[in-house]
Amino acid sequence: MDDRDQLTAALETRLEMVESTQNLSAVLEPEALRESARLAEIAQEDDLGSLNILGWFHWYRYQALPEDEDEEDFEAAIESLTPCFLFEEDPLPQPLLPVLADRAFKTAVAFLQQAPQAADPDLVGYTARLWQRIVDATDSAHPNRAGRLSNLGAALRTRYQRTGAADDLDRAIASSEEAVAATPPLHRNRAGRLSNLGIALQLRYERTGVASDLHQAVDSAREALAATPDQHPNRAGRLSNLGAVLLLRHERTGAARDLEQAIGHCRDAVTATPAGHPGRATILANLAAALRARWERSGTAADLDQAIESAQEAVTATPAEHPERAGRMSSLGALLRTRYEQEQAGAAQAADDLDHDLTAEEETGESEDAADAADAAETVVPAPPGRGPATPRPAQPRQPAAGGPHRPHRPAETSPTTASGPRPPA
Repeated sequence: MDDRDQLTAALETRLEMVESTQNLSAVLEPEALRESARLAEIAQEDDLGSLNILGWFHWYRYQALPEDEDEEDFEAAIESLTPCFLFEEDPLPQPLLPVLADRAFKTAVAFLQQAPQAADPDLVGYTARLWQRIVDATDSAHPNRAGRLSNLGAALRTRYQRTGAADDLDRAIASSEEAVAATPPLHRNRAGRLSNLGIALQLRYERTGVASDLHQAVDSAREALAATPDQHPNRAGRLSNLGAVLLLRHERTGAARDLEQAIGHCRDAVTATPAGHPGRATILANLAAALRARWERSGTAADLDQAIESAQEAVTATPAEHPERAGRMSSLGALLRTRYEQEQAGAAQAADDLDHDLTAEEETGESEDAADAADAAETVVPAPPGRGPATPRPAQPRQPAAGGPHRPHRPAETSPTTASGPRPPA
């Protein structure tokens, strides 16, 4: 048994004496203080068991000492127990939980910002549990309770997107609704909380098809955008979010007004997003989806061309390892194939009219689209060995695109609070 284990065992024995006798004298002895000081020197930051013992030791001393002598032990207890609160090393003194939640807040925000892009599913689950601990420890009258509820909603939504657990999504919506209800109309963070609620409602609509969720998602996204100043860093994302949910409602109802507004908001979002912005690819993909939908409705070639241009830029802006890259490549491939087939059909009609034995490639000069479409598709699914060149299928001009995912996506609502990246949980 090394020094750390011996000191931990000695202090744990003192804690057991306090708990069994209800007498605090065991933590006031000079030898006890020397043991705790030595353990604090050698305990590592990830030695949660030792930190938990130290925290309880100083908590008992805080209760035993006179009021004018107890501050040092109070701070020592909080310092030792904050990592335990963060990384689920229980039990913890119940009266300290609100203070520990306050101390854990910045680290929890950093984890929340990392979670949507995290490759480790354990980090996503841990982040949701941490925010639940923080909310559970936050008094109903706490001035930041609404913000913490909104962050819990975002964490649960992120976990739902990884696991598909419907209960997480329902809880995310409940937390987000409570957050919005507790936020005054002119509060500076109301827009972000409305945006989080709208995203969660949209996800549930996509899962269940319940129209009321879709309409509430549109209303929340509209209100969020209306409450967002022109120069706010999240305005472009909220424009795109509103465009995406309006496109969904157009797909359900066929309302042309929703589609036109979706395209307008998505265009504004692209204009407001500089090159290199991490959300630009998603915003471009949303614009491409909206333009494709209008082409499917009207057959205007310019919409198809602009949809392809936006989809190409979205793919270019998406890192190779990004989980959405394959879907964006597939969407681009479908658009390129569609344009190629449309041009082929138009060329065939022209050849019939003129009685020329011309190939569609010679007539249109658009064979590059077919090659690009094949390249896009092959990035997702490798070609079988020995497959020859694809023969384009005949298509009727102005027909909707055949297949290819084009569901809009939502950028994650980002918290205005920033913090340096903490170490992930073990």
